[in-house]
This record gives sequence, C-alpha cells and structure tokens, in this order.
Amino acid sequence: MTFSASARRPDPAIPSLVDRLERVAAPADVDGSYPRAAMELLAGEGLTRLERLVPDRLHGGMGQLRRMLAHVGQGDASVGRLLEGHANALELLDRVAPEPLRTRALDKVGRGAIYGVWGADPPENPLRVAFDGGRYHLSGAKMFCSGADGLDAALVLAAADLLGPDRVSDRPHSQT
Repeated sequence: MTFSASARRPDPAIPSLVDRLERVAAPADVDGSYPRAAMELLAGEGLTRLERLVPDRLHGGMGQLRRMLAHVGQGDASVGRLLEGHANALELLDRVAPEPLRTRALDKVGRGAIYGVWGADPPENPLRVAFDGGRYHLSGAKMFCSGADGLDAALVLAAADLLGPDRVSDRPHSQT
C-alpha cells in the first residue's frame, strides 16, 4: 500500500517537520541507535498523543493518519515506523485496556512516553502465554521488536491456551 504525501495539504503542525526530522534523526541513522531526538521532536509537537494518532474513522481520520505517517516517513523512515507502532499501541490501549491501566498509559503518553507493539512471531516458536498457579508464564519468541532499545513500553502480543484473569498488564519487562 502506498500513500501520496502530496495528495493533500499537510497538517498545520507538520510544515517543517520533514526537514527537522532529517536533521535530528541523521545521527541515529549513522550509528543505528534509537532515534530519541526525533521521537522527542514528535512528542514536543503533540504528534504522539492519542487524539492525533487514533483516527476518527467516521470523519476521515484514517486519511489524516496516513498523511501524517507519510510526512514523518519522508523525514526518516525508521521514525515513521516507530510512530506507526506507537499509533497501533495507542489504539489497542484505547480500545481494550482495562482501567486504570488505560488511564495510566495515556497519561504517560501525554508526558512524552512512546509505546510500540510487538506482534510478529516466528512460525517455529510463537510467543504463548499460559496462566498457571496464579501467574502468567511466557514461552516462545518474537521476530521483530522495533524500538526495543528506546521505547518506554511495548504491548507484546501472545497467544493464550486458556483464559485466566485479565491478561493486560503494565508491568515493566524487567519484572517477572
């Protein structure tokens, strides 16, 4: 699927964004590090907030989101990919996260936190979650974890064999 960045006039917050993203993201492109300065630029412009990234599908919101992602991708493709993952995470949080997790996560986003979604499984070893003895246990792997070295949090998707208590958590990845 391709999107034409010139199909419509860009959002008023984006006019000089392409050039600024190119400048701030260039060092990360050279050394392969997380483009923190570029993501902070987007957050500072308010472009990482729920209301900017989770479209109102009834009023042309998907077109606006595609155009914004196209403009960001012109400035730096890896930053555009991270912003797309962040948008996907916000939509999932908004639709399925229980309270108070939803409110806590969206408050963090309002303060500049960047989220991602890790969903791609290798066919030979998909990530699975099981509930046993009052605890969740993960086994398997993920193929791609975009932004792993810089995201504030990621939604990690896993197949479940059986239903247990709420399977949505905001526990840091370092906790077991």
